[in-house]
Amino acid sequence: MTTNPIMVHFLESEKGRAAYALYRKCPTKSNEEILNRYFQLYYVKVKMIAYFAKSLSFEAMDYDKRRRQHENRYSLLLDAPIKDENMETYKEWIVAEEPSYYEHSLHLEEVLDRQDIWEAMKLLTKNQKRTLEYAYIKDMKDTEIASEFGISQQAVSKTRQSALKKLRRRLKVG
Repeated sequence: MTTNPIMVHFLESEKGRAAYALYRKCPTKSNEEILNRYFQLYYVKVKMIAYFAKSLSFEAMDYDKRRRQHENRYSLLLDAPIKDENMETYKEWIVAEEPSYYEHSLHLEEVLDRQDIWEAMKLLTKNQKRTLEYAYIKDMKDTEIASEFGISQQAVSKTRQSALKKLRRRLKVG
């Protein structure tokens, strides 16, 4: 018997064993062709499996190499351990802010509970209302509002001050 691993496995397979037994029993040219054909099919299948296994192995190594390269190039500073500490990271030091009461409100009118203030708000221009919403509801600074609107910080401050002045006048009169 042979010690070649491919031959051993071929003869252990059902079709290979049957074709070999048929050829041994009746060694004709057609039985030899059948045996050779089964062996060729088996050999191609073994070669394909070996090829796919190697391809997968190389792809896995290549993927791992690209992943490590990406992590080295684009590592997050928050994930880096703090030097001379107990392997703590910076992201563990970040404190989450408490959500604002008005966080989900989109408009100033939605949070007003006094009718007289709500009526006074109707006197404001759309730009003044937006400025007040960003300043007091979204808790943004004048410089942040200015960059959002694409205007100067002084223009935002002036708009906010004039809106508040209108509201004060209306509330004193009303």
